[in-house]
Amino acid sequence: MNISILVPNHSDLRMINMIESIDCCNSENLKIELLIILNRPTKEVLKQSQYILDNYSQKFSVKIINEKICNLGYLYNCGVKEATYDNLLFIDSDVICEKGSIKRMIESMIDNNADLVKARLVYKAKSSFVVEARRINTSFTKEPYIPVILFSKKIFKKISGDYVFAVDTVWCSDAEFAYRVLNSDAKIVYEDAFFYHDNIGVIKDLKDALLYGCGKGIRIKRTQEEWRPCREILQNHNRAKREKIKLVWRLYSDLWIILQQIACGIQVHLPILFKETLPFEKSMKIEEIKYEDSKI
Repeated sequence: MNISILVPNHSDLRMINMIESIDCCNSENLKIELLIILNRPTKEVLKQSQYILDNYSQKFSVKIINEKICNLGYLYNCGVKEATYDNLLFIDSDVICEKGSIKRMIESMIDNNADLVKARLVYKAKSSFVVEARRINTSFTKEPYIPVILFSKKIFKKISGDYVFAVDTVWCSDAEFAYRVLNSDAKIVYEDAFFYHDNIGVIKDLKDALLYGCGKGIRIKRTQEEWRPCREILQNHNRAKREKIKLVWRLYSDLWIILQQIACGIQVHLPILFKETLPFEKSMKIEEIKYEDSKI
């Protein structure tokens, strides 16, 4: 089995720590490609990327793509288009891989003949509020968000739409993708392979809730799907209750999802104002995907 590891980056120098934590390398039965997708990178990130190219090419093949468009959906599409191999592993630059985690995902995909394997992303934070809220609304949810997921390019033949990642939802293209996967017959496996997100503060965490909500609102406006904010808030609350987390943490988790739903509602009723968004029509089409067996 061969995999392409896709890492988008703009200014995050923690990327080198993530790459050093990858404990898989090229072997007789496994070929790994590291695909670094840069968007308007800083000089420091460019320098670090060159260092990675010069020093890690014996461990796995390294390819660097430099794009000028600042849009995660667009970068994901670039990665899918440029990836040499059919199996794609999406990891963010601020994540650390637990020893053996990637191997467990690969084995799980093979053993279960899965279309997608979702790992466990565990958040670190100075505040226990963030740690517990993210555990409830991100780490152990059924939605296959990026990071960390491993899937085959062929999954796009099973999910709805003739496109890969939507570019209109900006930073929430993975959530849009997850929604399509869950509403398909694609086989998903949840693997206890752990990856650790670097520290995140309360302000950044709450800001993310608003941004995710806006991205969701953009998708809902386009697809005209049914939106049930009260049900989603209640589901999040009940999940936190089942996990038996402390009341104050549960209240923060409720606040997080409420802010997300408020931002979603605002975006549903207002024009899209974010400069990073692109017209949906610019999303990559599935016929543009190149497969291993079709490459010369």
